[in-house]
Amino acid sequence: PDGSRVRAEYLFGSYSNAMVLPTSGPRLVDLAHDYDIELGSARVGGMLLMNGSDHRLPQPWLGRVVDEANALQDRYRFRVQSLEEHVAEQPIEGLPEWHGEMRSGARANLLMGVASNRVDVHRAAAAAEQALERRAEPLAALFLAPGAYPDDFLAGAWRQLVLHSAHDSSCACSHDDVVEAVLARYADARHIAEGVAADALIALACSVDAPGGSTVLANPTQRTHAGVIERTVPGTGPAHLVGPDGTAHPAQLVATGRAQGFRTVAAGGKIRWVLNLLRTSEEAGYGFSHAETGGDADHRVVRLVTAGPDEPQGDTSELREQMRAWGDGGALVHVVVEGAPNRTLVLATPPVPGFGWTTAQLVDGASPGGAVRASETTLANEHLTVTVDPSNGTYAVATADGVQASGLGRLVDGGDGGDTYNYSPPDLDEIVDVPDAVRVVAVEAGPVRARTVVECDYSWPRRAIGDANRCTHRSPERVATTVTTTLELRAGERFLRVAHAFDHRVEDHRLRVHFPLPAPVGASDAESAFSIVRRGLAAEGGPTAAPLATFPARRFVDASAGAVGLGRVHDGLQ
Repeated sequence: PDGSRVRAEYLFGSYSNAMVLPTSGPRLVDLAHDYDIELGSARVGGMLLMNGSDHRLPQPWLGRVVDEANALQDRYRFRVQSLEEHVAEQPIEGLPEWHGEMRSGARANLLMGVASNRVDVHRAAAAAEQALERRAEPLAALFLAPGAYPDDFLAGAWRQLVLHSAHDSSCACSHDDVVEAVLARYADARHIAEGVAADALIALACSVDAPGGSTVLANPTQRTHAGVIERTVPGTGPAHLVGPDGTAHPAQLVATGRAQGFRTVAAGGKIRWVLNLLRTSEEAGYGFSHAETGGDADHRVVRLVTAGPDEPQGDTSELREQMRAWGDGGALVHVVVEGAPNRTLVLATPPVPGFGWTTAQLVDGASPGGAVRASETTLANEHLTVTVDPSNGTYAVATADGVQASGLGRLVDGGDGGDTYNYSPPDLDEIVDVPDAVRVVAVEAGPVRARTVVECDYSWPRRAIGDANRCTHRSPERVATTVTTTLELRAGERFLRVAHAFDHRVEDHRLRVHFPLPAPVGASDAESAFSIVRRGLAAEGGPTAAPLATFPARRFVDASAGAVGLGRVHDGLQ
């Protein structure tokens, strides 16, 4: 994409064209001659015989056979060398040129089914990569002292990712035992990255001169960015953030409650074990605001409530002695430790400079209004309006500048032979794309975040119909499945968040989600490893791969016609 020119060698006879090396020199000459004829005009420079393949051990007669072949003829000169040595000797002038990705199913399998196989593995990979690339590395570089930079930790996390670079690992098309090991390594990488990011944020917070109780906001990206955060904090009632310039920002109270500490029942001398945990007036570093007692002589109940940040701490010395006496007297003592009241808030933040930080104060009281709102079937913010169709569970999106797309999110279930590499259409297929029943409930209505839950009931065939590999008859058995789709809009965001959840209990199926475009397009653009790649509506196929226009996308795909189109941003489907 940047104009770089790279010499590529097409492995015309696959990457294992000399996988089974003959055991005699004359037969090696015959192998080379056959390959020479197969190449024909495609041959440029030397011929590359790839001696090896998946799960193959080295063949000990390699050197002997090469010597025999060289001794008995002069047409070919055989050499055992590395790929690097081979490519360095090949011509680089007068070669045909190709711009863009080298992607064709005309002569080799593309194995496109792995793009959506074992989505749990793909999502684990995305979570590990983002934790490492988007948070751990930039936050550590920004906020840790040079001498504290965690080189060893980050190297260990990267090694866990690199170990999965083998295509059958990252594509999750291996045996279940392999997949379990892959998931464990991705989890290791993510945990290391999350620990590094936490250390960096703690170091930042410890160096900031701000009033107690301040919220420190860090931005590991290049541009200035305001966003939405969710916090659970002590107290009751509404609260909101006030930025360093004194501006109040919208907030939303989404839940109230109190943390559950622990509960136990102590008999006799075991009450002393509980008292040691309580340590007079505190448990795990938290003081108690008050205590309540109840029950009868045989069953005593003690309820202790931890103090909030601004509450005075009570003295539990007398209660401690009383509990010891109850235990010594043979009573069962039920002890319950509860946290102070807390609330979960969704908070709009002030802008945070790129690669920087800012602070904000959490202030009790009602917040200013926001642009996010929702009714039973509609969600809206300053950029988008989303309308749910209660008859089929799909939704429409309209932008503030007039672009509209409807029928989005239609779930389409059909049969699949179960190949972990490619879609294998059954002999007879039954497509189910209309739910039996739909329920729509608005669960959050702004002003910072709106959420609507769409529940769709389906009756899916338990197994693919007429699959040549697995079954040859129509199975009448149906599986009742409820798919829960959560639609979410946040303040300031120019996109709709969509999450599906369901218990998939059918066999040999594939489930797709359809997004009809607002206008016809002739191509799509998707993020790849090194650039944005433009692809047409068709794909090349061959004798071993159907010409399916199914392409990978690293984080997004955009299908647009000028200023009108539809974009999808996703995690874990590359």
